[in-house]
Amino acid sequence: MKTRYSSLPGVTSIYLAHGLALGEIYPGLSDFDLAIVFETSKKYKFCDDLRKPWSSFKRFFPSRDMLLFTRQEFELWQNFGGGWEPLDELRHWKCIHGPDLRLDDYELDSPQAEKDRFLYALAKYHTLLSSAIKEEPDTPYLAVAARRNLYKAFCSSVLPLDRKYLNVGNQFQRLQRWSEDNRKENNPAVRDLIKMRKARFHSGSISAFRFSACALGYEVIDKALESFTCGHNSLPNGVPGYEKTITLSNLSQVKEKIKGLASGIAELLEEKLESVILASDGSHFGYKLLCILRDGLSAEEVEEVLRAVHVVFRVHDNPWFNEHFPARVPIIYSRSMFKAHLQLWPFDRNYLHSHRVILYGRDLYRELTEDRPATGIRNSFADDLLREKINFSRYLHQVYLERLKPALYHAVTLIFPRLYVLHKLGWAPSTAEEAIFYYEKIKTPEAANYPEIFFKKYGNKNIDTIVRTMSEDEFEKVRDFLTDELIINNYQAKFEEG
Repeated sequence: MKTRYSSLPGVTSIYLAHGLALGEIYPGLSDFDLAIVFETSKKYKFCDDLRKPWSSFKRFFPSRDMLLFTRQEFELWQNFGGGWEPLDELRHWKCIHGPDLRLDDYELDSPQAEKDRFLYALAKYHTLLSSAIKEEPDTPYLAVAARRNLYKAFCSSVLPLDRKYLNVGNQFQRLQRWSEDNRKENNPAVRDLIKMRKARFHSGSISAFRFSACALGYEVIDKALESFTCGHNSLPNGVPGYEKTITLSNLSQVKEKIKGLASGIAELLEEKLESVILASDGSHFGYKLLCILRDGLSAEEVEEVLRAVHVVFRVHDNPWFNEHFPARVPIIYSRSMFKAHLQLWPFDRNYLHSHRVILYGRDLYRELTEDRPATGIRNSFADDLLREKINFSRYLHQVYLERLKPALYHAVTLIFPRLYVLHKLGWAPSTAEEAIFYYEKIKTPEAANYPEIFFKKYGNKNIDTIVRTMSEDEFEKVRDFLTDELIINNYQAKFEEG
């Protein structure tokens, strides 16, 4: 693979990343995760050239995951972060081709680096929840994979909370050190995780301890948030500049379909539950069912909650839910975790400000935010805006490499117009409909309104229908539109200022 990929014009460096770089090698389970840094003026042609060998290799090797960076993006990520994973982990990647472009030193104590670690941990906690709440695997191979996924999700959601564990270059050694430092060697969940890993995931009754492992993760994250600097910042509940708010077109359908699950959870957890809130990242397929528990619950009580949610969710676990709720399960939070979510996912906060649906209990968004509009967004979120632009540029690499039609729809109808409005006006629309509305108002007269065109063509379709009906030509039509100078190529000035 190294020989074939390195022969492509534009390839600068290749890194082995993630599990294999951390000594986690399990035949039949481990993937060859590669990161390629490239330098070319024709980024999308590079993705086209890469697709052929990538498609061939993934037929025979577990090598689907591919991280793509331009050289500029790789440099900017190391200086500003970006949330894909903690910069601490970049130190453990293995350079297998070309010059090593990593910096000699990182500011790992900076607020941005801390934010990346907590963002990564909380995102992986969602995966841990899925491992606990989803139905049990029904074949021996799926059981092995489920054990491996539970182990990975627990380590990834707990260990980044204290960066000293990320100094260790082996995931299993990290877990052992963490368990010793926190006196968790005899904790049943940790003991079973370690035992399961030593057996290379071929044994271990996952159904017996997945709930306790997830409850322990909940407890550790909740406690760690006490030291999360960003988590102590005040949260304004207003977004300046709104002329009108426009709800997601499928919100009524989603509310109708989800109310049975929400009421079932509320009925079983009434004494432990503080609120159930329907949220979204602003897209039709980006909903989140947030279940916020009361403060002061023990790990044992949280485990009872997870078991109860598992029972209720079995009735509602279907392709429709998986399509519209990317976490694939209800998200179980403490109040502190919910506040951290608002800090770490500002676009979700924008959505909750105008469109939240309280399905049970108290309006915790209102309680946790201050009754004042956000001010000085251009300055206070300058780095966040830069990070989002870098994220978007990298997101497009994956979209064009893998020809991801639903992701292209998402990029055209929400991500691009939202970033365009954010850059121009200093605040972000909260739904795709709002992004399209405001983009139309401020775009240059000669610019094509692809967001509206795409929304009219595909906005009422499910993901499977988008895949079947979207022409490959659409990728070519919107290339220039998605690489608008305003969004993609103007972050060098910010980097030079820094």
